[in-house]
Amino acid sequence: MKRVAKYFIGYDSENKPFTFVRGGVGCGLELDYLRAVCEVAELDCQFVPIKWSELFRALDAGEVHAIFSSISRTYKRSLSYNFTAPYFDSPEAIIYKGRLNSFSAARSMGVLSGSNHHAYAQSEFHTLKLFEFSDLNALAEGFQDESIDSLLVGVDVANLLINNFPALELKLHDELIVAPGYFGEGSCVVVNKLEGALLESLNFGMSKLGCLRL
Repeated sequence: MKRVAKYFIGYDSENKPFTFVRGGVGCGLELDYLRAVCEVAELDCQFVPIKWSELFRALDAGEVHAIFSSISRTYKRSLSYNFTAPYFDSPEAIIYKGRLNSFSAARSMGVLSGSNHHAYAQSEFHTLKLFEFSDLNALAEGFQDESIDSLLVGVDVANLLINNFPALELKLHDELIVAPGYFGEGSCVVVNKLEGALLESLNFGMSKLGCLRL
């Protein structure tokens, strides 16, 4: 029997190709996957587009029951929220502009404000000037500014930017980043700690579907 409760689940509205809005309709690889998970788990879910910088605020305020969009479980986050099993993993990568001989010549880096990339960059790249952006669209647009030499993003997003901005002659740094302490073990749905039934049902649906495959 289908559950009668409706759950509101927030997602980043500007995280192409994983979650985004086109013509007023939610789209993306992760969003399609979560829709299928809810169907398998017989959950009545409404997906709510929210800017990345507002996702955790909306969850804390009770505006949504859960959030997702390439969000990983970290120890600090686990103190405040529940997490589903990981359903998708993407290594982290650095891209830099072709006018540089190598990433070592970079003097600045763009990151999503408040993200795990932001925390990692603050810890590991002390000599770089960091530029913070509220969402991926702003990050991509800002990267065209001459003052920003590099970006720290997921490898899938890195390849997307390389293909979309050929004039910048973007290069992928040779060393991909694997740092579970910062980036966790893969993308999860973040669930309010009071919503145990939702957490259980989402994990059930994911166990039936398996992980998201690109």
